[in-house]
Amino acid sequence: MTVRPPTIIEYGAFQQPPSPLFRDYLLGSDRVAPFYDGGRWDLDALAKAAGASLDLPRRREELAGALVRQQEGRGASEAARRARELADGSATAVVTGQQAGLFGGPLYVLHKALGAIKVAARLQEKRGAPVVPVFWVASDDHDFAEVRSTSVLDDAGQIHTLRYAPAREPVGLPASRVILDETITPLVAELGRALPSGLHRDTALALLNASYCPGVSLSDAFARLLSALLPDLVVLDASDPALKRLIVPVMSREVTEASPTSRLAREIGQ
Repeated sequence: MTVRPPTIIEYGAFQQPPSPLFRDYLLGSDRVAPFYDGGRWDLDALAKAAGASLDLPRRREELAGALVRQQEGRGASEAARRARELADGSATAVVTGQQAGLFGGPLYVLHKALGAIKVAARLQEKRGAPVVPVFWVASDDHDFAEVRSTSVLDDAGQIHTLRYAPAREPVGLPASRVILDETITPLVAELGRALPSGLHRDTALALLNASYCPGVSLSDAFARLLSALLPDLVVLDASDPALKRLIVPVMSREVTEASPTSRLAREIGQ
C-alpha cells in the first residue's frame, strides 16, 4: 500500500490568517520570547518546562486521589493507574482540554487528546519519570448554545447536523448540571441513521448509547465517551468539589489582592 505524504497548510495561507502573535508563537520566533519563554515546541524545551514545574508546591496526594476516584467511577482502570502516578514527586502532566460537547464534540477533541497522549509518552521516555496525559473537561462552562449540536458526514457525503433540544431549556446552567433527558435517546438513533457504514460504526454507536443516556449530565457523558475511547487518558471533570477545594488559595489571592493576574497581564500588555 502506498502511503501518501501529509499535506501541510501554513496558517498564513488562510483567507483570514490568524494573528501574527499566534503564528510567531507556533514558529518559536524571537519576538515572542519575552512573553512565552521562546515558544519552543521541541522535546528538550518540554522537558525543561516539566523540570521547572516540579519546583512549584502542589497538594499531590489530594489531586491524585480525586482523579483516581473520577476514573474509577467511569470504570477506567488504566486511567486510574495513571492518575495514581501524579502523587509521585517526580511526576508531571501534559494537559489539554475542551468544553463538554454533544457526542464528543468536534473532531479536534480527539486530536487534542491523542496529542497529549503521544507527547506524554515521548516526554516520559526522555525524562525517565512519570508523565501523565490529562484531558480537562470544562464542565463549568455555561455556553449550552455552543455545545448542544454537532455535525457528521452522512452516507451521501452531506453535512448532517444534530441538535439536542431537551424538554426544558437549561438556562444559565453549567454543563455539569445539564442532565440529559429522554430526548437524547432518539437523537442517538438519528445519529445511527445518519452515519455511513464502516468498520467501527457499530462500536462507536454502542459507546455513544452507553455514554449519552437519560439521567447523565452532559459533561459526564462527554467524559465517559473519552474514557471509553482512550483508556489510558486521565479525564478530569473540573466540577468535582474535591478539585475545587484545591484552588481555594488561588481564588482567595485573586479576591484579596485585587486580581494580581489581571494586573500583571495588563502591565505586560502595556
